[in-house]
Amino acid sequence: MDLNELLPLSHILFLNPDSVHRDNILPILAEPFRADSMLESLEAYVADVENREADMSTQMRGGIALPHASSAAVRRLGLVVGIVKEPGIEYDPDCEENVTLFFLMAVPATSPAAHLPLLGTLAKFLADETRVAALRSATTPEQVQAMLLSECQSQGQ
Repeated sequence: MDLNELLPLSHILFLNPDSVHRDNILPILAEPFRADSMLESLEAYVADVENREADMSTQMRGGIALPHASSAAVRRLGLVVGIVKEPGIEYDPDCEENVTLFFLMAVPATSPAAHLPLLGTLAKFLADETRVAALRSATTPEQVQAMLLSECQSQGQ
């Protein structure tokens, strides 16, 4: 897994909670995939992610969400990181806390398990509260990318 390829700087978004909400967050996060010609259809991909979220929310404790779906609209595996300023946004209405960190994954239907190594890397990174806090306080895409690349390198990926 080459995180440099999966997470170019253009796939790291800093979002203002006043301009994003539950109804528009996924299309906003998916836009870099569309811009990089990774999707056959932005709308079809977002619909697939919404359907996946309806089956089981990907929101975790700590204000983190990892929305993803295997989709025929996806050409290749990809990742977008979205950092929403405090207080974040309500993502899953059944959760009491808002989300400030989004890790949106595009997964091609032809390789439905392609994202599993990426999920493992993210899970290890997100288990460390110090690293999560540093990620939340990042101010540039370069800082975010460096933190996540460091995790991949420490895992030998």
